[in-house]
Amino acid sequence: MAELDPEKLNTENKEVENKEETTAEESKESQPVEAKVEETKKDEKGVETLETEEGVYTKKEADVQKNFVYKNASGKVDGVNLKLADAIENARKNFVKNYRSNRLGANISVGIFAFFIVATAVVYFTLSQTENKTLYNCLMWPFFGLAIVALVCFLILSNVGKKKSYKEIGNYLDIWTDSFISDAYVGKPGVDNVTYSIDGKVDDWSIINTHYFATIDSIESRSHVVMDYYGKALCDTEVSISVPVYNEFVNRIALEKVIEDPNKAEEINEEQPVAEKDKKKKANNGRSPYVGGYGKFLSYEVNAKNPNDYLIVVRKVKDTYLPTNVHGLTRFDNLAGELLSNDYVIWASDEKFVRETLKPAIIEAMQKMTPNSVLQDWFFTFNKNEAAFMLNYSSAIMELPMYDKVQENNVEQHPHDVELALTVFKNLADEIREEKAEEIEK
Repeated sequence: MAELDPEKLNTENKEVENKEETTAEESKESQPVEAKVEETKKDEKGVETLETEEGVYTKKEADVQKNFVYKNASGKVDGVNLKLADAIENARKNFVKNYRSNRLGANISVGIFAFFIVATAVVYFTLSQTENKTLYNCLMWPFFGLAIVALVCFLILSNVGKKKSYKEIGNYLDIWTDSFISDAYVGKPGVDNVTYSIDGKVDDWSIINTHYFATIDSIESRSHVVMDYYGKALCDTEVSISVPVYNEFVNRIALEKVIEDPNKAEEINEEQPVAEKDKKKKANNGRSPYVGGYGKFLSYEVNAKNPNDYLIVVRKVKDTYLPTNVHGLTRFDNLAGELLSNDYVIWASDEKFVRETLKPAIIEAMQKMTPNSVLQDWFFTFNKNEAAFMLNYSSAIMELPMYDKVQENNVEQHPHDVELALTVFKNLADEIREEKAEEIEK
């Protein structure tokens, strides 16, 4: 219950699975946007746009977030100075208590309804054929009438309870979000003006401009957090990114032959559709093959100096969804092993930019972001648009706990990862600031 918009965030992505059933005309109308950030440009009025085969799309302005109510983070966990796990556990207990209380009246009324329905049936089958119609009428119709009254009471109480439950879920999610961001951000060096909205959405362009996904089917999000970090905008949002299966891009990526030693490129066969058995096989590994990202998306307003510079760093595991929008980039496996380890994948515009960006402090922070049962994997991107982390989490912290006790190790994972991400962001900002200072001196 209370997952990240479960109706829309179906990780099986039924819409994608049913693509074969759509007509050519329908497919054309519902074609997903190709996320090619190299085609981003500004129009005559200076508004940033994205040109695709479908047309030119205007970049979303930050003002769209004004449709949601933002409020300041309390700065305390659940309004008091508690451990994060204790605060979430208190909120969970209160939610369950109120939820059960809201359902109590409806449950009682449905029990009464069932009793009188059974009583009515007993009377009907035992007395309807007798000659004593007076006794039959005295029992049959009152029981039936009381059953109808109980049914009406159930419908009314159920509706009222449902509305109260939605409100309780909202309150629970609000405490959950406020507690998390208060623990992770408030009071940390360089962090100011922390605000959030549980209904707030991520700017889709922030995800498109990571240059990670060649095609994005849909983006769902909630709990949008906005703050200043050393004077620049920093956002933290819970997201779910639906994409085509990775196998559909394998041959296309290989055709680029963008590896350190082109002579070692594997022979390329003509691209073929992904077999259904291969899709199911990949799905059985754990995560759905249609999910490119599911967790917390952090974006920071710091830009690469050269508009042609791109860097993607992936901390991979067995079922990691690797980058698909790698046109014009080079995969540096040897460099990843040298700077980080063989558990990482690096795609970039050139080796010089990788070495200039991944300084020792940044490398140290990245190496501490180790996948486990909560943090499944992550990727980092840095280019002309901004720097960003996609931290992919398990349901341990992406679903509101209801009947299971909150585990401290689970909820402490995100604040730990945020601390390391902030270290990376700060070092990037410091490097750029130092470069600008050197240019001014020259």
